[in-house]
Formats: sequence, C-alpha cells, structure tokens
Amino acid sequence: MTQSLESYEAAAGSCEIRGWKDQRTFLRLLQADAASEADIELLLSHFHDESDAARYVARALLRRLVDPLLIASVDRAMFGGLVDWRDVDRRVVLEVELDDKLDVVRGALAQAPGDPAGELRLLELLVAGGRLEEAVARGRRLREQGLMTPALAQSLGEVMVAHGQTEEAQRLFSEIVEFDPKSASSRKLLGDIFLRHGWYDGAYRQYEDLVALQADEPLAGIRLARAAAGTGRTDEALRTLRKIASGEGRPGADDPRRYARLHAVAYLAGLLGQAEGSVDIPAESVARELRRLQLFDGPSTWTILVWQDLEADLILTHADPSIGTHLGDPLIAGDTGLFALQAPPTGLPELAVRQTGETMIRDIAYERITITFDGKAFAVTRDGGTLPGTQSRLLETPPKPDAEEVQGVEDEGTVEP
Repeated sequence: MTQSLESYEAAAGSCEIRGWKDQRTFLRLLQADAASEADIELLLSHFHDESDAARYVARALLRRLVDPLLIASVDRAMFGGLVDWRDVDRRVVLEVELDDKLDVVRGALAQAPGDPAGELRLLELLVAGGRLEEAVARGRRLREQGLMTPALAQSLGEVMVAHGQTEEAQRLFSEIVEFDPKSASSRKLLGDIFLRHGWYDGAYRQYEDLVALQADEPLAGIRLARAAAGTGRTDEALRTLRKIASGEGRPGADDPRRYARLHAVAYLAGLLGQAEGSVDIPAESVARELRRLQLFDGPSTWTILVWQDLEADLILTHADPSIGTHLGDPLIAGDTGLFALQAPPTGLPELAVRQTGETMIRDIAYERITITFDGKAFAVTRDGGTLPGTQSRLLETPPKPDAEEVQGVEDEGTVEP
C-alpha cells in the first residue's frame, strides 16, 4: 500500500492526474490493493484532508468487503467517534413504540450520514416491525446513492424475498460479488445465501468459482457437493465427497475428510430410504458404499443433523435439559451445516435440536437422519423441523414493574402523621 500511494503521489506531482476522472481511476486501483486492516487505515488516513476522495475510497471498500474486521476498519476511519452505536441500541431498547425507536436511529444517522451500522439497524427495525415496503424503499435509495454494502444487500434481499420479489432479490444478492469477483469470501457468502434459499443452480456456480479460487480448501469442495446434490446430481456430489475423503487432511476432530464422509453418509442414507421398493436404486450397492466410508466398523448408530443455512450453528442435546449424562460422540463439521453424534446400536435418548452462537432472526429448517448398523444391515429413519427465528433485539421492550413493587414504592414514600 505504501508503494501504491507513492506511485499515486508521483503521478499527482507530475500532473498526470488532470481532473476527477483521472483521480477516480487511481482511487479505484488503490482501494483494490487494500487487503488488510493496516492497508485500509493507511489508505484512508492518506486522504484525510481530501473528504471527497476519502468518501469515494470508503464507499468502494464497503461495496466489496465482507470480512467484518476489514469493514470495522473502514467504519473506524470514516465514522469512528461520530456515534456510539451501543449507546444508540440501549436507547432504542428503552423506547416502547416502533416509531420512537426509529426516531432514535434516524437521529443518530443524521450525525453520521451513510454509516452502514446505522442503516443496518434501521432496516432491521423496519423489517422486524413489519414495515417491509418502507424497508425496500429505504434500501433502494441507498443503492441509488452508491451506499449499498454486502451486509445491507443481504438485509434488503431478505426483505425482497419475503415480499415475493425473488428475481430482484437474486440480482441484489449478486451485487455482493460484482465489485470483487476474485474474492473467495464474496463467492462463499453469495453461494451460502443461494444455498439457504434453495437456489441450488446459483449456489453451484458460486461454489465452482470458489473451488477454482481455493483449490486446496476441502470445505469449498463440500459446499460444491451440497449444491450439486440440491440440483439432483447426487452421484456428482458423492464423487466430490469421496475425493475429499480420500485426500490429504489433518487427523483429529476437525479433519475435513471426516466431514466429507459424514455428508456422504447423509446422502447415501437418503438413497437407502428411496431404494425400498425401487428397482432403479440397488440397496445392496448403497449399503456397500456406506461400509466403505469406514464409519461403521461395528454395530453402531450415527445421528446426523443437516441444515442449509450455513450461518446457523445447530446441535443435538438431551430433550430434557436437566439430564447431564454424556451424549454420544459429537462432531461439528465446520461451517458446512452438519452436526453428528455416534452412539452404540441401542441408540440415544430423546434428542432436541437447539441453536448455539448468534441468535438468528430468520427461521432455520433442518433434517435429522439416524442410521443404525447392527453388524449386518442398515436401518434409516428421517425427520425434519424448523427452529423459529427470534425477533430483533432492538424490538425488546423494558420489563414493566409488578404492581406490588409499584405499590411498595408508593407505600415507602408515605409519611404517617
């Protein structure tokens, strides 16, 4: 970045930058070189005295960045100190009416126009309050003003999907990669969005590009397999997973080869269920493939939980939270949407699906597959469900005091004659 800025200053000093058009071209090249927090801070501080140039660079960065740490660097450089958003959140929660909450956020945005942190909060409140048309209109204005960021595109796109504007939402989501098509993070994010909505063809194309950019990353291949299976190409998905399972890996709980085997087990279990009464799917061949995965060396049971919203973190736990006994051998397959438990062939007690990590506002659909091997044959059971999303944290209202507490305060203040 230092060398790039030196080249920029040399061009400016030799009168090669004759106007805004030339400067804009240089600025576009400079922001494309910013790949770390230090790069971003150095770049934006260099144009501290040129507000138009700094604003242009910041907008260009925010349109292509998806890494939260890099986005935070831009926010600190451009909006740091203008608004304390945690204090804004506190004041929003203390308000009862939606309009009052919106007024608090709008007032903060007036101090920091275009701050993505504030725009996200405003969209979140509008959506959670059921004012979808207003949220869409706000998002479109941001888009026209060149203030759209990947995070805002996600929020607005989800609103459009809920509004039935699927094609427009897909175009908006696709803008995530438009400004940085060679970014693996952008391809991964867009593919994950398409996957959770069941747009498997689009997810497959994004994951193909992701694999091309990260040829040595097994989790990218697992994502590609999931999208292939969604389009109905289960054979291709299994071939991809077999290749990963037989490749190089790091032994241990986070071995991607084991993740690939478990995803393959989930697909083969589905085929085994379809094989009953079907001449097109030979049950013996499917059972043979299950044995080859080396997850059933003896009688045992695998319970596999799979979901398509890869931002969610789901686990299986005791249905009765008071039970504290050991629950099988858990395995979380990275961020590929799979959680598995291994247990003896007698199986596990009643299980419940729970969410860990960050609370999700949207609903999370899942499927639970149980494969039991008694030493001779496999038995498969499947069921599914949905974990409902929670309301926005900004819509929470302060608890009202009990009538007894209020009465107690009044009585305490009464003075007997």
